Amino acid sequence: MTDYRHLADVETEKDLLGSMMSRPDEAIPKVRAEILADDFFRHSHRELYVCLLAMYQEHKPIDITTVAPYLQSRGVLDKVGGLSALTDIYGKALGIGALDSYISTVKDRARRRNAVQLMDVAIAQALDLSEDLDMHDFQSKLAKVAQDRYVAECSMQDVALEFLTEVEERAKEDAGDFCVMSGLKMLDSLLHGFRRQELIYIAARPSMGKSALAIQIAVDAAMNQGKQIMYVSLEMGKRQIFGRAVANLAKINSETVMYDSNLANSPKYAAVFDAANKLSQIGLYIKTQDVNTPRGIYNQALQVQGKHGLDAIIIDHVHLMDSGARRDSDNQNANMSRISKALKAMAIDLDVPVIALAQLSRGVETRNDKRPLLSDLRDSGTLEQDADKVLMLYRESYYDETAREDIVQILVRKQRDGRLGSVNVNFTKQYSRMEEPEFGGSYEDSGFTPPA
Repeated sequence: MTDYRHLADVETEKDLLGSMMSRPDEAIPKVRAEILADDFFRHSHRELYVCLLAMYQEHKPIDITTVAPYLQSRGVLDKVGGLSALTDIYGKALGIGALDSYISTVKDRARRRNAVQLMDVAIAQALDLSEDLDMHDFQSKLAKVAQDRYVAECSMQDVALEFLTEVEERAKEDAGDFCVMSGLKMLDSLLHGFRRQELIYIAARPSMGKSALAIQIAVDAAMNQGKQIMYVSLEMGKRQIFGRAVANLAKINSETVMYDSNLANSPKYAAVFDAANKLSQIGLYIKTQDVNTPRGIYNQALQVQGKHGLDAIIIDHVHLMDSGARRDSDNQNANMSRISKALKAMAIDLDVPVIALAQLSRGVETRNDKRPLLSDLRDSGTLEQDADKVLMLYRESYYDETAREDIVQILVRKQRDGRLGSVNVNFTKQYSRMEEPEFGGSYEDSGFTPPA
C-alpha cells in the first residue's frame, strides 16, 4: 500500500491550528466551513481541531491558557502531544492573512491522499477475480473526491458540529438558504421547505396538476431562490417543459405558447419573449435522455453538480423508471422497491432533496371520499416507507363537474419530522400555474419565521 507521508504538510496543519488558537473569532468560522477533522494527516491534529471547534461552539474563550485545561478535562491532552506540542502550535501562528493559504494546502493534501487511497482500493478490487467489480461505486467515490466530500470515516463529533453549525447559521440566514422552497408560502410553512437528503413524493391521479406543480417549483427555485435544479422528465421533451414554464411565467395559455402559428406577430409575443429570456438565464437543467434508471439519473446529477452545483433533483415521474436490474423486469413491486431505495440513497449521497412524482392506484376511484391516502400510492409500501415527505394532489372538479375547477388541495400525508395538513391553491390549468390566497400564517410553528 502507498506511503502517505509525502502527501502531508504537517507544518501547515500546525499553522492552521495555531491561527485558530491565536485568533479564534476570525479564523474558526472560516476554517470549519472548509475543513473536516479527517482532512488533517496527524491524529493529534484531528483531536485538537475537534476540541477547538467544540470550545468555540460552547462559547468558551480560546487561547494557550484555556485550551490545555479543556483538553485535560476531556482526557485528550496527551493525545495531542501535551503542553509542549500546544505551545509549539500556538507559537507558529503568523497572522490571519495567511489563513486562506493554510486552508488550501491542507485541503489539497487531504484530497490527494483520498484519491490515492481510493485508487489503492480500486486496484485491489480489480485484481480480485472472486468479486464483482463495481465501477459505479468507484465513479461515485471519485466524484466525491473531486468535490471535497470524500471522507473515509465520519465521527459523531463531525456530525454534531455540522448539525450545530447549521442550527446557528439558520438563525442568521433565510430559511431558503438551507433548503429548496416550493414558492407557495402556506405549503412552505407547513413543510419548512424541501430539505437536503430528503426523498419527497408528489402523487396524484392523472390530470390533477402534479407536473404543473413540479415545473413551477423548479422554475421558482432556480429563478427566485438562485438554486441549481436538475429536472428529469420521462414524459415530456425539453421544448414541451420549456413551453409550460413560459406559459406559467407569462400567464398565457400553454396551447397558444406551443401551437399558435401567429404567436410571433401577436401582442402576446412580448410577454412570451420576456419569459423565455428570463428562463434562459437560470440554473435549471432539463434532462430527458439516459435518465430512465436511478444510475442514469445519478450520473447526470454528478455532471451537473460538478459543473454548476446542485440544490435539488425533480423526477417526472417515478413509475416510468426502470431499476436497471434484470431480475426486476417482471416484478413491478421489486422494480419500484429498488428504484425508491436508490432515490433515497441518491438524496443522501448527493446531499440534495430528490422530489419524485408518482401515480396513484385506481383504488381511490372506488371510494365515496376520493381524497387520496398513502395506501393509494402504487406499490405504496415501498414508496411510503422510503419517503420523508409525501404530498398528494386532489381536485374536486375532476369528479364533480359542479365544483370549482380552479381549486387544488395539496395534502401532506407524510412528513417524517413535521406535521400533517393541507393547503388549497388556485390552479389555472391553461397557464400550468398554481397560486394561493394571501399568506395568513395559519400553518406556522411557534417561533418559526416563514421566508420573506
